[in-house]
Amino acid sequence: MAASLRLTLLEHKARTGRRGDDLVFGRTAGAPFTPTNVRKQAHGAWAAAAVGAFLRGKPLAVELEPIGLHECRHTYVSLMHAAGRSLEEIGDYVGHSSAYMTDHYRHLLEGQRTAAADALDALLAASAAQL
Repeated sequence: MAASLRLTLLEHKARTGRRGDDLVFGRTAGAPFTPTNVRKQAHGAWAAAAVGAFLRGKPLAVELEPIGLHECRHTYVSLMHAAGRSLEEIGDYVGHSSAYMTDHYRHLLEGQRTAAADALDALLAASAAQL
């Protein structure tokens, strides 16, 4: 787990009073969340962020688009792959039974195509220099 995420989760637990075996994101400490409930809470958080920024006199530079849990899975897989983790390892974390399915969730991040092209150019230049 990323250190920044761990800190955020600990802050959330402290704020909600959850402890021990309590569900971190349940509707209650003992009742699991539903996708509808998560979406409702996400919309509330996005609205609060926009209103808070407006009240501070610093409107958001971009309009935030709410995302769902499924989009979060795609983001996680893409970021973990960009961080150098193998598809097999990531698949274990997200519960996929094959690297093929994990690869389906992986998307290139901005700048990765350019970085790949630059790496190929450097390899070809080094090979040409050896001729």
